[in-house]
Amino acid sequence: MRSKAILLVAILLISTNFTYFSTELDDDVEKMSTSIGNMPKNIAETGNIGKYTSMKLDALNNPHIAYYDADNGDLIYTKYDGWNWNKTTVDTTGDVGKHASLVLDRFDNPHIAYYDATNQDLKYAHYDGSNWTNIIVDTGGDVGKFASIDVSTNVNPHIAYRDETNTNLKYAYYNGSSWINMTLDGNWGVDNVGDYASLQLDSGNWPHIAYYNATAGDLMYMYNDGSAWYKLAAYSTNNVGVHASLALDSNDNAHIAHYNMQFQNLMYTYFDGGNWTTEPVDSEGRVGEYCAIATDTNDSPHISYVDRDNGGVIKYAHKNQSWNLSEIDEEGEFISIDVDTQNRAHFSYYDLSDQN
Repeated sequence: MRSKAILLVAILLISTNFTYFSTELDDDVEKMSTSIGNMPKNIAETGNIGKYTSMKLDALNNPHIAYYDADNGDLIYTKYDGWNWNKTTVDTTGDVGKHASLVLDRFDNPHIAYYDATNQDLKYAHYDGSNWTNIIVDTGGDVGKFASIDVSTNVNPHIAYRDETNTNLKYAYYNGSSWINMTLDGNWGVDNVGDYASLQLDSGNWPHIAYYNATAGDLMYMYNDGSAWYKLAAYSTNNVGVHASLALDSNDNAHIAHYNMQFQNLMYTYFDGGNWTTEPVDSEGRVGEYCAIATDTNDSPHISYVDRDNGGVIKYAHKNQSWNLSEIDEEGEFISIDVDTQNRAHFSYYDLSDQN
């Protein structure tokens, strides 16, 4: 029985008009021609595989994906080389790989932050071009859910994550010789913060983090400018900030996709260098869960998300002057998005419909 696979879909954007490819393929993987090689739309897998997908494109626009193998409790990494997928089992010790977050360094080597459910620890895996190394970053209570990673230009990893024991937001980074971790927000169980943490480093290698404050129902934003940490509510009307996903543009301004729990719609909050602005992206039914955002070379936002009232289909929103919405595929979750050098959006996700 073939069930629940990862799929990859590419979208070609031409100004405000676009062509999208969404036909699902079976084990005989058909390929679609692109300028970056013949990319299969389906990563053929069997079993309950593909939750917590996290994808980035390398310098050749080839995708790298980290994901969770629920059948075996393993962290998996796969890389597309232009013709074939090359899969590696990164960690098999205990139940590992949930909340996987992947980033590529300047050498296109993968770094993955993830949760060890067996020991309730934050873990980190890195491939240096020859070998994989797995380490435990934080063991202080139940830590590591909602992990989000980025790496600096000197290839030092930075990770935002949730401290479940104390309901705090935590942050860890490698300074070149040792790991440093700290609590950024929360009041040791009084405030419930840190879910849906999303981290990105700016052009100066300083961290920016979007996350959800469940106590206040706010979308929160923290950043460090090299001298101090700053915290603010980026948007606080209704119960907002669930599924927060952050992207920084070429000016280091924040773009955040998030879900409005009260009205069950997809929201977009951005900073233009002077002011924060929030607008609805899609409000037709229950839309916006599992949202993920990326910006293109024009600093335009691209967002993928779930339409729960339409059978759980995956939808895609791209803003030029206005929002353009389309359906990508039927019934998926755990969506990840990246945009290539030709401003085409690529997605990885857990396919709920691919079963019999």
